Amino acid sequence: MFTKNFLHTDMLELEIEMQHRFIALQLDYTDPVQVHRFAHDMLQDITAIRAAAEQGDRVARTRAELFGLAMLMHRTSMEMFGTGYLGQFEQMTRDYKAWPALAKAVWQELENRNIDNE
Repeated sequence: MFTKNFLHTDMLELEIEMQHRFIALQLDYTDPVQVHRFAHDMLQDITAIRAAAEQGDRVARTRAELFGLAMLMHRTSMEMFGTGYLGQFEQMTRDYKAWPALAKAVWQELENRNIDNE
């Protein structure tokens, strides 16, 4: 089992890598409209984006990496704080910027799609 300090360091590194991907994609993670559009596009076209990334499309690869880093951040958060971390999301993400922005956009997009009732 990893210590919380180790996982916290991982989370900080993931946050930095996410910020780098946002910058590479010329996306402003402080702009909810841009982040939501990214989340929408990723959930809408993930298969096509992955295929393009595998064919050498650097933008598609960066997009897929950013989305993958967000999924890793979610997994790391669950390991560090348990499955109930979402109830404390605002408090526990105060040191992060890119991760909460993307996480909120993905959750909102999933809610808009009403994925459980399809």
